[in-house]
Amino acid sequence: MKPKRVFWAIIWIAVVALAILVRSDLYPAAWLRWRMGFSSPPVEATAEQIQTLGRIEEPPGYWAFYYSDGQLESEIEYQPGGLFAFIPTKTNDWVEVYSNAPFSDFSVWWEAWDALADGTLHVEFWRNREWNEFERSFTMGRVPAGPPEERGYQMTWGCYEWETDDLKTIPGYGALGYALRFRVDKELTRQAVHTTIRSCMPEWEMHSEYAVAWVEHVDACDNLGGFGWSGKMLQVWVRDLMGRPVQGMEVQFGTEQSYGVAYDRPDIGGLSSRFGVVEWDSYGVATRYWACVEDFCVRNIRTDLENEYCIRGGRITSYRPPNRPGLHSWKMEIVARDVAN
Repeated sequence: MKPKRVFWAIIWIAVVALAILVRSDLYPAAWLRWRMGFSSPPVEATAEQIQTLGRIEEPPGYWAFYYSDGQLESEIEYQPGGLFAFIPTKTNDWVEVYSNAPFSDFSVWWEAWDALADGTLHVEFWRNREWNEFERSFTMGRVPAGPPEERGYQMTWGCYEWETDDLKTIPGYGALGYALRFRVDKELTRQAVHTTIRSCMPEWEMHSEYAVAWVEHVDACDNLGGFGWSGKMLQVWVRDLMGRPVQGMEVQFGTEQSYGVAYDRPDIGGLSSRFGVVEWDSYGVATRYWACVEDFCVRNIRTDLENEYCIRGGRITSYRPPNRPGLHSWKMEIVARDVAN
């Protein structure tokens, strides 16, 4: 082979290898990107991060506190979507928000964000026993060009960035929670704005006739597929108070609605089998679903999560991640209190 052809062959091989390294979701490429310092380590089914998305038995709760001059001043009431004074008024003040589940994002209504005085909002996470600032700050009082989220200005981060070692004691409660902290770089007037803090975990409310026994994210090794399991399943089990399956209970599924954008709302659902189960082979897209048993709903069932690999025996030669955006599965057990079998 001529030297010139060898040269161009080497160039093409290098280009292809670089493209695979940069774009591929194969585990070896993800592992190399991490080792070269270009990304965080690939998420494995046996990694500690997965524990934050394992089985939960209570919905996400939120606790917020205002600190002034380094001292706890007051606890702030927070209801998702309502008025919330999460923006401090002085440069040496801050607001801490805790949750029993990992945070996903928070959004502020456009009108509220635009009404703020010009300044910079800094967001910090509690990680490795210290506060770490989010990769970028946010300019207040100025609506960005184009909505990154349908209802307002949204700030997001990955769900697998949280680890169980990052839990911090919630002031006055003695319990542990994941923590965010908000600071500003200039003096502001105190005001509450419409905001919603979202969780990585499914959410539900108290109900007189139904309760959630548990909700579980299926990890990569258990979500490999086969025997009718597509790897994008939503599975609902209905039991009575004695733990027995409930047959004939209506279960419906759907995607979370959007704001200002039309979305498809097909009638998807069925009746629970004699084993008390209804399962849906979902759309396979990165979105947030809901599942309702009669009028009791579990929401924020997320399939817009990151790649997750099943590494058996420590091999780095795994194939594509079984869990990736759109291909995530969830199971849940709903207890029907007033059903007598």
